[in-house]
Parts: sequence; structure tokens; C-alpha cells
Amino acid sequence: MTRPLELPIPRTLDAIVNRNRALCEIGLATPSEIDGLRGDIDAPAGAEKDVLTDWRFIAFRIRQHQTALVLLGDAERQSLILCTSEVQVASRDGARVRTRNSIYALARAGEGEPPVQHLLQLCATLHEWGLGRILGALEVW
Repeated sequence: MTRPLELPIPRTLDAIVNRNRALCEIGLATPSEIDGLRGDIDAPAGAEKDVLTDWRFIAFRIRQHQTALVLLGDAERQSLILCTSEVQVASRDGARVRTRNSIYALARAGEGEPPVQHLLQLCATLHEWGLGRILGALEVW
């Protein structure tokens, strides 16, 4: 009897990194990591590219104690799962974030580890960024 093909689908953020773990760790951002980004976003209401729901701050903890945060969540207007570029500023009231090129409104936050669909999108994004193979992330298209 043959067994169906079992793919190594990650069930946690930590399980995404299967290679070069000494270089980078991926996990949920801590409150202090998020607080380090708090500031003012000088942009009028309505300037947001999209509204994110079921979102989470994801931390890329890179060797030599560097940390970069991105947001992973559902983009309502685009009807897709989105991983933003690095977050530059998180508003003090927690309602918006600014990345290098965009502003996003934040609606309902997610809790705990992201759902599998979000983890798979993060794997795909890592490959788009040229980091997937380096980190041994599952190849997702």
C-alpha cells in the first residue's frame, strides 16, 4: 500500500526556517519589539493602501541582534493574504502602520500562531524576496 505524498507544511513560524537557523529566526513579535516602532504616522485618513484583518507582527531575528518586523494578515480590499515589507512605524494608537512605501489600517488582530494559509504565504514571500532557499522554507507558488 502506498502512502500519499506528505509535504513538510509548517504549522508554526519557527518551523518555516529549516536551514541556516543560526542566521535567522522567525516568530511572533514581542510587545517590546512592537513598542520599539511606536510613533506618529503623518498621513491623512484614507491614505491607507488596504485594511488588514487577522494580522500579526512577525519578527525576523537576524544574527548580530538585528530584528525586522513585518505584518502578515488578510488584506480586505485586495482579498488576499499579504506579508508587508518591513514596518517602519506603528501608530501609537495601534490603528495603522507605515512600511517603506505604504500605510495600512489595522482592524481585528489575530491571536497566536498564524493559520496555515498565512504560513504558506510567508513561505512564498520569502522565496519572492530571495530568502526562501537560504532559510529552507517550503517552496510555495
